[in-house]
Amino acid sequence: MNFLRKLIVGATILGLCLSAIQVIPTTAQASQEVQDKKVKESKSKTDDQIINPMYALTETESNNSFGSADYMTVNDYMQASFTSGDVDYFYFYAPVTGSYTIYSIGQTDPYGVLFDGSQNFLWDDDDSGDNLNFSITYNLTKDNLYYIKVSHATGGTGSYGILISNP
Repeated sequence: MNFLRKLIVGATILGLCLSAIQVIPTTAQASQEVQDKKVKESKSKTDDQIINPMYALTETESNNSFGSADYMTVNDYMQASFTSGDVDYFYFYAPVTGSYTIYSIGQTDPYGVLFDGSQNFLWDDDDSGDNLNFSITYNLTKDNLYYIKVSHATGGTGSYGILISNP
């Protein structure tokens, strides 16, 4: 009986120890898990949610360089604004290979530039969209990193939004 009691106590202690052990993901794994979750969430949104500010992401200042760019996902709406001389950077990953359209909405005359993950210029636009907004359509590769740089075309101020539509 004493042996059985020791066995049960030992198993209980071992179980408690095992339950206290946590698996800590690497930075790359954690980053990929966050990206996968956001991609999954963005794919489940309706068109109304995409353009409804209640569901919008909001720019975080100071996002004025590649290194401080705000993360966004395809089909998410990012609300942002310009102060005098402001430049905003955003980054995203393409969930599938295909032709994407990155465009702004609002009344502030934003100018957009698309870069690849190595910060190489790919394309730019000023007024191809409605109401002096930019609209960039470009073929992107699945899982690659891309940056969007947005500035006011004439140095003004105001609010704008960005959307990235997938193929």
